[in-house]
Amino acid sequence: SEKVGELKVKIETLTPLWTGGIDGTMDRIHETGIIGSLRWWYEAIVRGLGGSACDSTSENRCPDNQGQYCDVCQVFGATGWKRRFQIQVIDTEMHSIIVDKRVTLRERQYTDKNGKEITPQWYFPNPPEGGDFVICIKSLHPTFNPQVVAGLIRFISTWTALGARVQMGFGVIQTAENVNIQSLCEHLSNISGNHKYHHLPSLSNIFLAKIQPQSGYSFEEKDTFMLKYDLRRLFSNHKAIRHFVMGTTKNQKLAAKIKISRPYNNEIRVWGWIPEKSDVYDQIWDREKILQTIYQHLKTSYKLIVWREMNSPRDAVSPKLSDAKAFFKSLLNCGE
Repeated sequence: SEKVGELKVKIETLTPLWTGGIDGTMDRIHETGIIGSLRWWYEAIVRGLGGSACDSTSENRCPDNQGQYCDVCQVFGATGWKRRFQIQVIDTEMHSIIVDKRVTLRERQYTDKNGKEITPQWYFPNPPEGGDFVICIKSLHPTFNPQVVAGLIRFISTWTALGARVQMGFGVIQTAENVNIQSLCEHLSNISGNHKYHHLPSLSNIFLAKIQPQSGYSFEEKDTFMLKYDLRRLFSNHKAIRHFVMGTTKNQKLAAKIKISRPYNNEIRVWGWIPEKSDVYDQIWDREKILQTIYQHLKTSYKLIVWREMNSPRDAVSPKLSDAKAFFKSLLNCGE
């Protein structure tokens, strides 16, 4: 039974889930891993709406010199300001999922510049989990509606992934149909401004795609990693761009800006963000060229089910839609 200001969202994993834990193992579902995902996407949405979103990892984090808090910290909390909600994982029916500890792509073997044969490999020493669980969302403030958080979970379940290690294909979930997305849309309609974020993830620089295999073929686990490798190769002649887009573990570590899910229901999700401006761009490679290259690859090698991207002719639903609020509503079919 739900109390006032409390809400339960039932979740089913479609690909294994990873939320981190002690010693690199997943001992249970950690709420911090879920809140991290929710905050990341809330920040990106707020930035796209021109609202204020501090960089919580930098010196410029909230509160500012006047003691003010940004739109994101007002919901997710910061020093001196309590988070407006609490989440608790309950009714867990999860179990360890056996995934290959090592994925080896013999099909993508190549010779490096020193003439050495390299076989691309990925490691997963500890098993993730799969199954069902319930997230209980409690409002910690009389004016905060827990449906806002449920709507965010719904957005993630529709387009991206929840938890940690999403770059390894984990975290695709499904929510029960009863999640009300109207409350999130109403809440976001109060956020506006003309803050610009050229170098950070934002609704205005993300893309969200779903692919299926070409007819007569069914996706296997390794297809996620084949695509990961193939996307890297698209930028094989430009190391700085390749590392910028697809990440690198060498010297200066860079996280991949493109994420690819493991297959579920014979579908794979591909999403990411490519900033408007960057020092690595040159006369050939810029945001438009990178996105067009990825789009073209997905379109020719797979059945591209949907591609969503704000203010772009590539967008499958509303090409060149530049209004961030209207774009977000179209992502959730959240009409007026």
